[in-house]
Amino acid sequence: MGLTPRIYKKVESEFTIPSRTRLSFVRPMGIGSLWVEGLASLISRTAEIHSIPTSVLVFKEMGKLGTGAWVKFRLGMFHARIMASDDAAQEVAGIVERLTGSSEGRHTAVIFCGEAISRVDLIKPFRDWCSQCYQEWSDSSLTVYDPLIWAIDPVRICPKHQAELTTKCPGCLNRILHLDLLSRPGYCSRCGEWLGRYPDSNLSESQSGGECPDDTWQKWVICNTGELIVAAHSNQETLSKNKLIASVRSIFASAQDKQFPSTFELNRRIIFNWLNGASTPRLKLLLEFCLVFNVRLCDLAFGEKKEAHIKSRRKDYAHIKESLLRGLEEFPPRSLRKICSDLGVAKRTVRSQFPSLADKIILNYRGSGKRLWGPQKRRGVPGHKKTPDFLVEAKKYLEQLLNEEPPPPLQRACNYLGADRKCLRRHFPELCKRINLNFQAFYRGLSMQDSFHDRAKSYLEKAVAEIPPPSFSYVCRTLTSSRAALLRRFPELVSELTEKSKAYRKRNLESIEHELKQALKTDPPPALFAISKRLGVYITTLENRFPHLSRAIVERRKRYFSSKLVSIDELLRVLEEYPPPSVSAIANRFQCRPDSLSYRFPSIVKTIASNHRQHQKLHSEQLKSQFREELTKVVLEIIAEGNVPTNNAVYARMKGVKCRAMICETLREVLNTL
Repeated sequence: MGLTPRIYKKVESEFTIPSRTRLSFVRPMGIGSLWVEGLASLISRTAEIHSIPTSVLVFKEMGKLGTGAWVKFRLGMFHARIMASDDAAQEVAGIVERLTGSSEGRHTAVIFCGEAISRVDLIKPFRDWCSQCYQEWSDSSLTVYDPLIWAIDPVRICPKHQAELTTKCPGCLNRILHLDLLSRPGYCSRCGEWLGRYPDSNLSESQSGGECPDDTWQKWVICNTGELIVAAHSNQETLSKNKLIASVRSIFASAQDKQFPSTFELNRRIIFNWLNGASTPRLKLLLEFCLVFNVRLCDLAFGEKKEAHIKSRRKDYAHIKESLLRGLEEFPPRSLRKICSDLGVAKRTVRSQFPSLADKIILNYRGSGKRLWGPQKRRGVPGHKKTPDFLVEAKKYLEQLLNEEPPPPLQRACNYLGADRKCLRRHFPELCKRINLNFQAFYRGLSMQDSFHDRAKSYLEKAVAEIPPPSFSYVCRTLTSSRAALLRRFPELVSELTEKSKAYRKRNLESIEHELKQALKTDPPPALFAISKRLGVYITTLENRFPHLSRAIVERRKRYFSSKLVSIDELLRVLEEYPPPSVSAIANRFQCRPDSLSYRFPSIVKTIASNHRQHQKLHSEQLKSQFREELTKVVLEIIAEGNVPTNNAVYARMKGVKCRAMICETLREVLNTL
């Protein structure tokens, strides 16, 4: 009974096979949340998944696709910029997406900031991490990575554990770059130490992490920064500088009476520079602005919500009237222009709503005579008579300043009376002179001398107790004082410091002389430069302080190496060796430098180098052919079993091979030949 073939109907499908990528698919962690992965961590984790160093991935794979200047730099010089909001970050994120096939690489850097937020103090120059997060992820068999929020400069605590982020490796006590030659998430790129262990008790607080002193400020920073990262992912757009400046202008114009805390770096001058386009807002200053004006950074950046705290533009005329009545009772009286500017209303508004009060304030200000004293007087304006009442009041106030303790400066009288210094000196020369003399005698004489005396004495006492003690000339330069002044004020401290400095210098010179004598007896004799580097002194110091010993060390080194010069017969015997050694190996064998061999025997050294290169080339070709034969056998075995020889299947059967990229390239060539 014959079998009839089964006929299948053609099914139209919209399924499309995605294009092949150079590397395996790697999706960033925490996309769309506060814990989104940073771009540097994504690159390090991709290199770890493919079992290659980070330097190989960056320079061999990503360097082929990169066209920017970042390819030419060392990895450590460019590690922080790849997560900032410049063109290099966009290029690196695009290259990672092309290599891994992921379309979410741009969310791992703060590219969404664009030109709205300055790159200054945006990304930390070094890597910070939370040891507790690392340990918890490792114990729960979760992926260990570095979230982007850890790299934001104002963030100093962990959003989950509320503990200060660790800044130094507990093994080597060094700062770690975001992206280094051997970067791995959760490990130190210098010593390979696991960073997830809980910090020891003997580590410092800045190194081990602990409760952050400004806990309230850090919680505000984390809340607003996290909301900005999540909103940027949901909106899929970069920040607009014009929208940000417009939001800042509307909020600042409606609430100009806000006071800035003294601990904040933000002030009104910085905000005016933002509005005028003189500077670009920094992230920390924007967070301070949002805290002062009670605005969410997300709403300020994207303009999604109108702030409820903004005052209404409708003027409070009752408050304006009360301020005008208080202005009539002030002495010295303020001008109407000054009162209107303090209230934040136009002068024409006050004159139209309260004409009688405005006229009384103007007459009161003119009648006080204050207008004649200050620098407000303009050319071409007719002068007014100096009222005797104001001159009497000014003289009475100046006499009162003469009896105050401590003596005040003349500027206080100018501020109180609204007068200029020249005018006061012209009308009351004796009183002004006595006030200035009292102020100079007290503040610029006694108090400054006393403060310098205490500061110099405390510094000299610390210098005497310091080991090694500094020289007396260094102390004079630090205190910006002459030697005679310190000797006259502190003779005992200066003499003690000088004796200690001389004794320490004498012991130091004796120890250096002992080291030089020992160097004359060692074989092979060290170079004078190596000795100076080991002792921590300049080579000119050794030549000036110990000329005979320095000359003897140099001559002995010359004699020693001249007796051990390589002969031409020894080099010719090297040409007969197999496998042919390299020039550096021959130099190490004869205890000399490769450049000296090249200088003395140029033709023989060139022959040795060419033989070594040819041998290395043949050896590499043999290894490649062996690897190709082994991979071909594995592919044929997989096909014989009825399976598809994928990269993972071949990699699982190739024992002792860790480079997945090499397997992928060879497998592609083998499949094309079969």
